[in-house]
Amino acid sequence: MKTDTFLSDAFETRNYDVIFQRGSGKHPAVAKFRSRFRLLLKTWGRRNGIGYGSAWRPTDPTWNMKPEIPLDSIGSFVRQDLDGLNRAQHDSTRERKALIRTVRNKIGRNRKLRRQFDFELYRATKRSEFMENHNYLIEQCSMGEYRESINRLGVALTSHGLIESADDVFFLRLAQLDAAADTGDYASLGSLVINSKDQYAENAKLTPPDYLGTKPPDKEVDPASEGDQPVRGLSDDGSTLFGEPSSSGTFTGKARVVISRTSRPPDVKKGDVLVTDNAGPDWVPVFPLIGALVLDSGDNFQHASLICREYGIPCVIQTKEATSKIIDGQVVAVDGTAGTVTLNPMV
Repeated sequence: MKTDTFLSDAFETRNYDVIFQRGSGKHPAVAKFRSRFRLLLKTWGRRNGIGYGSAWRPTDPTWNMKPEIPLDSIGSFVRQDLDGLNRAQHDSTRERKALIRTVRNKIGRNRKLRRQFDFELYRATKRSEFMENHNYLIEQCSMGEYRESINRLGVALTSHGLIESADDVFFLRLAQLDAAADTGDYASLGSLVINSKDQYAENAKLTPPDYLGTKPPDKEVDPASEGDQPVRGLSDDGSTLFGEPSSSGTFTGKARVVISRTSRPPDVKKGDVLVTDNAGPDWVPVFPLIGALVLDSGDNFQHASLICREYGIPCVIQTKEATSKIIDGQVVAVDGTAGTVTLNPMV
């Protein structure tokens, strides 16, 4: 794709319509890409952002519904050093094999210990495979089927002029749809959607209580250990965000602040510091472009943290308020070893 000017320009500008418009298939590279892209969607098209670390809503579309999501991921490779990525993968594989050999050499002729090590290595490898299969087959496929079936209903109601957009179906209850089918009174669905949207807007203004029922007892803090509690959030002088270290190293660059509401990967440039509330597996293809990652929440065992450690990208998680305290384009210094983010560092 990088060697074809037509395709690389389309992905660089995110002008995907030109790839699929009538007549463009006469271009050999485009015809080949379109064929392979259809095969990709046949296998993976039901993905819709579900995954450990994903910020997901039931209204988020699948890849089949919104092909721009995988196309954005594919397009990110146009801006990447693919030869460098291949070398990094080769080096990582070589390092892994070298570490395994080192452990086996230390075990020596102890057959029992060697068998135990080989079994634990096999079990850990298979556990990762099973986890990924579960993430896709159970979370992605099942929720993707659900989302696409809801969309088909929404599209059908929209095509008959009963609701304004396909996603308006989420403002209808199943009982209301059943009643309309029984009575034939489909015309009332539009007014039901309007009333439901008004109620949703009012409910969105509410603040949930701290607890329901009996107030839980206050937690007692041991004064002796109070100073050992981890600090999270912005420092008193507003110069530093404290979080949890997740991938070691340091990097200074411009922040790209994104709120992750869908699985569509963010538009990042080489050397950006990606600052977001959380990041799921669908954003991984753009990681080789970023210089560092900063999350409001996150976990050390989710995709974002694991990939950062694999690629050697500094990462700080659990900052609580990075997306609200860091301005898009602001220069920040990320210390993934200490778990800190310095705002407007003196460079």
